[in-house]
Amino acid sequence: MGAGMSAAAAAFEVALTATNTEYSFALPRGTKGFRIQCRDATDVRLAFETGKVAGSTSPYHTVKSGHVMQVDNLYSGRTLYLAATGGSKVVEILCFT
Repeated sequence: MGAGMSAAAAAFEVALTATNTEYSFALPRGTKGFRIQCRDATDVRLAFETGKVAGSTSPYHTVKSGHVMQVDNLYSGRTLYLAATGGSKVVEILCFT
């Protein structure tokens, strides 16, 4: 069952207030999948380990402006590390349990 088919969903927002600065978001316990996007037309860098997104150090993934990234089949707690060029951005995360 994909994340979009899960029984429960919870919405979160992460404020990226400073440019090229790493912010973290711990996915809630029991999260099986998530969707992530930037509220405005900005690319967001995403990694599952710290120290990758602020300075654009591989490996990281770019959630392109105007797109939604979906990750399914998570089996353990994860922390997302996020950054964007330009301050005052909001990242929207929808978590499925």
